[in-house]
Amino acid sequence: MLQVHAIVLVAHDGAPRLGRVVAVRLPSFCKVEWPAADGPEVVRVALDALLAVLSLPAADLPAAVARLAAARARTPADAVETAWSLLLGQPCGTGEVAQLLYGAQGPAERDDALLVAGLDDDAFRLDRSQLLPRSPDERQALRTQRQRRAELDAQLATWDEALRHLATGRRLANAQRDAMSADLLAWLADADRGPVTSGWVERKGCTGAEASRAVRELLVLLGTFDPHDDPAVLRHAATLPDHAFSDIPPSLPADLPHSELPWVTIDNDDPHEIDDAVHVAQSGDGYALAVAIAYPALWFGPEHPVDRAARARGATLYHPRTVCPMLCDRIGREVASLVAGAWRPALVFQAEVTADGTLRNPRVAEQWVRVRWAWRYSAVDTWLAGEAGDPDQVACARLLWQFAQLREQRRIADGAWLLYRPEVDVRAPRFGAVRILDASQSSPARRVVTELMIAAGVAAGQLGRDLRLALPYRCQPPPHKPPLPPGLYTDAAQVAHVLRATQPSSTLTEPGGHSLMAVPHYVQVTSPLRRYSDIIAHRQFAAHLRGRRPVDAAQVQAWLAECEPEAARLRSWQRTADRYFKLLLLAGHGQGRVWQAQVVRPLAAGVLAFVPELALDVPLRSRTLPVGQWCTLLVRGADPGRDRLEVAVV
Repeated sequence: MLQVHAIVLVAHDGAPRLGRVVAVRLPSFCKVEWPAADGPEVVRVALDALLAVLSLPAADLPAAVARLAAARARTPADAVETAWSLLLGQPCGTGEVAQLLYGAQGPAERDDALLVAGLDDDAFRLDRSQLLPRSPDERQALRTQRQRRAELDAQLATWDEALRHLATGRRLANAQRDAMSADLLAWLADADRGPVTSGWVERKGCTGAEASRAVRELLVLLGTFDPHDDPAVLRHAATLPDHAFSDIPPSLPADLPHSELPWVTIDNDDPHEIDDAVHVAQSGDGYALAVAIAYPALWFGPEHPVDRAARARGATLYHPRTVCPMLCDRIGREVASLVAGAWRPALVFQAEVTADGTLRNPRVAEQWVRVRWAWRYSAVDTWLAGEAGDPDQVACARLLWQFAQLREQRRIADGAWLLYRPEVDVRAPRFGAVRILDASQSSPARRVVTELMIAAGVAAGQLGRDLRLALPYRCQPPPHKPPLPPGLYTDAAQVAHVLRATQPSSTLTEPGGHSLMAVPHYVQVTSPLRRYSDIIAHRQFAAHLRGRRPVDAAQVQAWLAECEPEAARLRSWQRTADRYFKLLLLAGHGQGRVWQAQVVRPLAAGVLAFVPELALDVPLRSRTLPVGQWCTLLVRGADPGRDRLEVAVV
């Protein structure tokens, strides 16, 4: 029976180790002490990992190490090799090897044979206290493995010293910590870019998710990694190449006209890129509409590396931690972005809007545009609420609001449902607190932008139909038995009620209607800096304007087959990340807090409630709460990693 203080050989990390038993827990495991770089180490070992138990106990670990040294000293040179050649291919016991090595088979000789032949040499392998000869191929593989491990030990000597420092509670020098962190982060993005980390992972013998977890844990230990970082985001960001290109679009016509319209942009407080600018003027009893859109397709063709990378990404990922752009910043945020005060090439869609809101006579042109005013949603909302501001800007904002209301009325009369459920932007900076920013589309400023962008998409759709262009038309069949009449809805339960009756929308290369928006034809063209399907549409219009033959529907469909699935995956990824950090906020500071929620629809095992302040869906087990009713939820606990939220209705 295994006893405390026994000297044993155990299998650990694919190799035999010498140690002393310090505790036995029958029938499953024991604890073994063995030498390590930082002093004795105690490891839990399964009993089936025991290779051999030596016959003589040792009082302490140094005595066991001394026994090994003595056994090596008394073993004649080349004696193991000779024994191996004599016993090759034949089963052999410890006594036979001891007889060949020492001329005797006593307990001490058997122990020494185990220590020397079983621990130090490639000639034999241990199997339940038996020494079995290895084949030449096995021996060569072991030599190669040992040589590789020695190379890794040399490569990782600095890291090993740093980890010993960290294990004793000491801090690393900033330069060393930064160098290790840079290599670890590079490996998370692309294993080929982190050579030292690759060696460290190889030596640990872990792969896949286990390797990523080990690297993240080391980064946390170094203090340069937030436990809530997502390595997949790092990998996604690292896949974007930054190829060289000219600052002046090589395909830009020399005689491109300069627009003198006072263009306006309306965006968030800190926009990542600026895709579009707008202008509306009164024209008779109606309006003249113009929407200028960034024109990144001028800088690269369909086979350019930048285009292939953008097509593979499909869209920009707006993750709570960071923005992973579809296009490199030099294009998306600089030379193509419609920043205020700078001349930029643009694809400009224009149309007349009649007194009843009908859009007519759509046109498209290439032009240089210069944005006069860069507005934020919050500023526009204050002006429209009656606060004072620059008279010219306030007058322009009010004109845009009048235009937007007219278009809303027109679309509702045509059968549109304007659904504006509360929305939020989630910001979760590394090592920082989670912030929830209101992003509801129901404010006047956001409704202005919505209507202008829809109008541009309608103009593009009508032009595409008239010109017979293969474009990414967004189409949606009519809903099944709509529960509410067309109109503008901001109540979350009503929005959910309408959405449950709608049919899925799709992207087709032939024109078709979009029932929810109540427009005859619609093409997304207003976000080419963050959505690849818009670039496809821009290319088709550019070919028409320049007298070239646009690509056919099969080619457009092939491009869409590349970009659309990835864009959908990124949208799902963003929703999942948003929910994770909302739950993280509740896990940290939200426990014990109450939130107002509205029941929006029934579930199989209860109801689904919606928390407007967080734009968060919360399943409840209650069967007594009717749809539409408001209730108060008390947060009792949250686990973002498992997507669990425990609440009580109070």
